[in-house]
Amino acid sequence: MPSIAKISAIVTILPLLFLTAASAQLPPNTLLSRFEPDGDFVFELDGEVLDDVGVFNCRKAAAFLIMPTAAEESLQPLLVSTGEKKIYGLDTTKVFARDNGRVDVLGDAPAGEIASYGILEQLVYWSMPAGEDGKVDAKLRPRPWLLGEQDADGMCSNPAYAYKAQGYEPNADALEALKAVDQDVRMVVYFGSWCPFCKQNVPWSVRLAQELAETKIGVEFYGLPRPATDDPESTRAKIDAVPTAVVYVDGKEKGRLDGNDLKVPEKALKKLLVGS
Repeated sequence: MPSIAKISAIVTILPLLFLTAASAQLPPNTLLSRFEPDGDFVFELDGEVLDDVGVFNCRKAAAFLIMPTAAEESLQPLLVSTGEKKIYGLDTTKVFARDNGRVDVLGDAPAGEIASYGILEQLVYWSMPAGEDGKVDAKLRPRPWLLGEQDADGMCSNPAYAYKAQGYEPNADALEALKAVDQDVRMVVYFGSWCPFCKQNVPWSVRLAQELAETKIGVEFYGLPRPATDDPESTRAKIDAVPTAVVYVDGKEKGRLDGNDLKVPEKALKKLLVGS
C-alpha cells in the first residue's frame, strides 16, 4: 500500500460519505451525472491494485470517476475525461453518492486538472504529483475476467454485475411459480465477462439466483475465456454462444435458454419448467 506521506498531495482523510449539507443543495452537473459502477477496470496506484477504490463510468460524459470505498483511505475523487484525455481532482463536496449506487458530480464542471493520460492497448496511465517533488503512477487496468465456476456472490465481486442485479425486479408471478417447484433443478449460466451482451443480461440471472437461494432451484454460473473454445467445459457442454443457460431437472438436461431468453430469465425458466 502506498504510504500516506508518499501520496500526501492527492490523499485526503475523509469521512467516506460524499454528501454534506452544502453539496446536498447543489444540483447535479448536467453532463457529469448518473455515473454507474464499472465492471471493466480496476484502479492501480504505484503498481498495486486498490480493490477498495471504486471505478464508475458515465457513457454520455465519456468519463470515469474514481472514488474510495469504506475500507480504503480516501483518495481525492478523480475524474478521468476520455474525451479530453485529462485527469481532474474533485472537491469531495462536489461528489454525491446516491442510495441506488450511482454517483453525481455536482455544480459546475471541474477545473482542477492534475494530469494528462496515455493509452497502451486497454491500459490508461498517468502520473500525479505527490509530496513536494515526487510523483505517483496511476492506472486504470482491465479487470480480470470471471472464469470457471461462480455462485451469485462470486458474480457480485464484479461491481457492475452487483449493481445491475440489485436494480433488477423479477416478475413476481414467475418468481412465485418457480419457488413452488418441488423437483431438483439446476440451471448453469455460461457467460463471458468480456461479452457485452452478457454484461447487460447475465446480472438478471444473478438476481434470480439470489431470489431462489432457499428453493429447490439452484442457479450457477460458469465464466468462459475469449475465445470460449479455449475452455474444455464449453466443448463438453456444447456451448456455441454466450450467454447460454443449461437447465437440468433431476440430473437430466431439460432444455436451454439463449441470450434472448435471459433478458427475462424467470419467465423463460418458468415456461420451461411449468409451462406458460
